[in-house]
Amino acid sequence: MVIRANSGADALPLIDADPPDVVIVEPWMRSGDGLALIEAVSTQHPGVAVIAFSRRDVLMWRDMIPEKGLSVATVYG
Repeated sequence: MVIRANSGADALPLIDADPPDVVIVEPWMRSGDGLALIEAVSTQHPGVAVIAFSRRDVLMWRDMIPEKGLSVATVYG
């Protein structure tokens, strides 16, 4: 099943209600809360895998995510 949300604020209650196996996030959401969603899911639902993708500022994300105590794998293409 795939559930889509337009913002982190919309996504978090859906994740809380029925935690998925994987959450796919664009950190640069229009609402600006992609990183907050990544942090919330990682702390509130540690068993949920988070895949963050962005075509913008890849090196910044690669460096910022570990600073927040999260793990990161970077793929360039």
